[in-house]
Amino acid sequence: MTTLKKIEKTAKSNLIPHLESDFGFEHFSSMIFSRLRSEDIYDFVIFDVTRGGNLRVIVTCSVVELEPDMLENFPRGGGIMIGGYLTDEGVDFTGDYWSLENIETDLNEIVQLLEKYAIPWFDSIKTRQNYLDNMYDYVKEQCSAEEIYALLNPIRSYGFPPKRELV
Repeated sequence: MTTLKKIEKTAKSNLIPHLESDFGFEHFSSMIFSRLRSEDIYDFVIFDVTRGGNLRVIVTCSVVELEPDMLENFPRGGGIMIGGYLTDEGVDFTGDYWSLENIETDLNEIVQLLEKYAIPWFDSIKTRQNYLDNMYDYVKEQCSAEEIYALLNPIRSYGFPPKRELV
């Protein structure tokens, strides 16, 4: 069965340098990539191997005000409030799986799909208002007025990776 370690080993020749040098992502362990953009919006590309050994690629954004676990567990700790899975038609919540019969071929396809769909999707989330507008309805319904206010009116920048204030 294919593991994230095997994927990561193969990704070192193409996918990892492409995301880092061409799009400004930082590579963390376990095939998690993140970058900080304007208005303290964090972009994530997360590779996830299912129990059946298939690969999904999660494309999402996050902000600290709605995901305080990011402060403790960066780059883990967030959920999918907007975005979803990379597919051959874009970014949506249904998601495609790659069987990983040929990891190198699958990763080359994923690089093309990231460039074609994920990067433009990230670029469409320019502001926190865009973030709010693109949140899933069920997530918005669970947010309090205070959380929405904090999302739209951040108090401070947390940097990259986000750091807790020392008390």
